[in-house]
Amino acid sequence: MASSDLHTITKKEILFRLQAIVSNTTTLGQIIDTTNLESVEIVMIGGVLSDGEYQLDLFEGDDPNLADSQAVSAEFIIGNITDMNVVASNQISSIGYIGHKRFIMGDIVSTGVTTGIVGLTVAVIANSPRHAPEPQ
Repeated sequence: MASSDLHTITKKEILFRLQAIVSNTTTLGQIIDTTNLESVEIVMIGGVLSDGEYQLDLFEGDDPNLADSQAVSAEFIIGNITDMNVVASNQISSIGYIGHKRFIMGDIVSTGVTTGIVGLTVAVIANSPRHAPEPQ
């Protein structure tokens, strides 16, 4: 039975906006500020897949524009970054991020695409803020 307030202390952001991808390309995601957050879960959801493979690459840095971006090291990922891909319709996958950089960003690298995928998105669900609001 659910008895704790996860909703109030959870930040929800779109890392990669819902879209169709119909070519072999790298599609840039949004930059997410992780200030005051202790845990970050990244969730990738794929819709109707015709062909191709869609892999998430995750970057981190302290500059707001990620001028200092670097690929997130495996030691700061809970799970396996190579599992963050879509190879079938209606697939969901997730990883955790426990790095020490302020900003993260994800790109989708698509390969083997001729007709593509309709409805691919990546969301960030973060919680355990350092300064949680008081329960109501």
